[in-house]
Amino acid sequence: MKRGKSQYPYNIFIGDKCIEIERILKILGVTLGRDLSLKPHVAIKLKKAYAKIAALGKIKRLVPSDKMISFYNAYVLPHLM
Repeated sequence: MKRGKSQYPYNIFIGDKCIEIERILKILGVTLGRDLSLKPHVAIKLKKAYAKIAALGKIKRLVPSDKMISFYNAYVLPHLM
């Protein structure tokens, strides 16, 4: 018995149609990889958080620091939880 990644592609047929296996599955707001890992979910969350941080970085000279902290708490932290 071999453990690890299979080198053989699996084909699932319904009738005469081949069903393609997706690389990721999004269910109940959580994105799972083909191997049921959370790597895609974490990557998506980080991408969204980095985009918000970049947007805040563009306005940091225009907004007082106490407001920037409020913006960070309101717009960035929810993507990391």
